[in-house]
Amino acid sequence: MVAWLAGLVCTLLPGPFVDATTPAPVLLISFVGTGVAMATTVAVLTGLGLRRILATGARVRSSAAAQR
Repeated sequence: MVAWLAGLVCTLLPGPFVDATTPAPVLLISFVGTGVAMATTVAVLTGLGLRRILATGARVRSSAAAQR
């Protein structure tokens, strides 16, 4: 959930800087760029979280096996 909230910030960034008079190519570039930034942010944060969860699970399993 944190990853999506951080990604949402990236998506909303160009909003205050564009209006009805903004040329279409500038609009396209700005929103495509922020879309890529959002996707990258979500992917990186999700990957880091997954690695942390998997590492914690591996430590729990190895300590449980050592106690047997």
